[in-house]
Amino acid sequence: MHREALLKLWNMDEIPACDKGMELAQAFLISAGEAVYRLGTEEPGDRLTELTTAYMAMAEHYGGCDNCSENAQAG
Repeated sequence: MHREALLKLWNMDEIPACDKGMELAQAFLISAGEAVYRLGTEEPGDRLTELTTAYMAMAEHYGGCDNCSENAQAG
């Protein structure tokens, strides 16, 4: 899988987030892409744990980041 091609599907400049929020969003998107790529070749629980961890890190950051929360409310 070409990670850069996956990330180009989203215009990361338009996502309302600080640099750390963007980093976490990118990690989540990569994890989701890996889940699709590996579908049927590994145990779902293994990938689900990684996907959930990436999502929770992004959600926890969003909840505590004034910049990310402010940007999302403005949009």
